[in-house]
Amino acid sequence: MNYDEKKELIANAAKAVGFTGFRSKHGHWIITSPNGDRCEVCQDWQPFDSQTGAKNVEPSWADAIEYVWRPLHDDAEIFKMIVTLRLDIEFSNQAAKDVSVGRLFSAPEADDVFDAIRTSVLRAAAETGRAMP
Repeated sequence: MNYDEKKELIANAAKAVGFTGFRSKHGHWIITSPNGDRCEVCQDWQPFDSQTGAKNVEPSWADAIEYVWRPLHDDAEIFKMIVTLRLDIEFSNQAAKDVSVGRLFSAPEADDVFDAIRTSVLRAAAETGRAMP
């Protein structure tokens, strides 16, 4: 999975589990976690490059959520996604890393069964988030 795909999956999965956020008038993001904690991220973003004067790209929701939530590196967050979204996990008997979550989400490129579960759960959660308004 490439970097942009990972960012999109994390952003959509965050929406599915209840993260919300909005961009302030100053360009940084205010993120609210599922348990109600709020934080401001991307506060160091500057609208213009200090050396060239060129306009900088504003941080996106995907950029902002990565500051506060890293589910591919946190098994507890993956477990919370499984419980919150009531995901079913199925293991194949053919290979240790063959795992599917929900419908057809799997991670054949995973390094091991733990990586496969994290990636598959994230993909299933992202699909749920993508379908949300």
